[in-house]
Amino acid sequence: MKGLFFLVLFSLASCAGMKSSYPEGINVENKMSTTHGKETNHGNAMDWIAMNFQNSNEVVKVNDKERGKIVLKGLIDCGVTNGGANVNVTLALNLLVTSADKQVNISMPNITSTDGWNYPRNEEQAGEVKACLNDKILSPLQKALL
Repeated sequence: MKGLFFLVLFSLASCAGMKSSYPEGINVENKMSTTHGKETNHGNAMDWIAMNFQNSNEVVKVNDKERGKIVLKGLIDCGVTNGGANVNVTLALNLLVTSADKQVNISMPNITSTDGWNYPRNEEQAGEVKACLNDKILSPLQKALL
């Protein structure tokens, strides 16, 4: 019985250590210059979204061409290192693309894990998540806007 109590106590202590250092999520933001006007920037962003998301109609929550604003909400898988092992993490993605003449602001606020393990939990994992978001979203979208 003592062994079971110790195991439960150890398990609870281990779970307490699973809290994220990023409870509000990770924020990624990039402002970039383009050679295009607001309408072209907006259209290029929408074209990229349509080509790269399985069902863009489900992820696009706001598509306001007049204001030059696109808001997406969806899920993205990224890998992080945890204790030397690679772990696949599903993150709730919030993407805001704001277009203006010769300028686009791309931001991904409040990126959080959806799996209950509260990733990322340290700076290394935060860097891995940011690199994943850069590789899968930010860099390709920037290329489409240029």
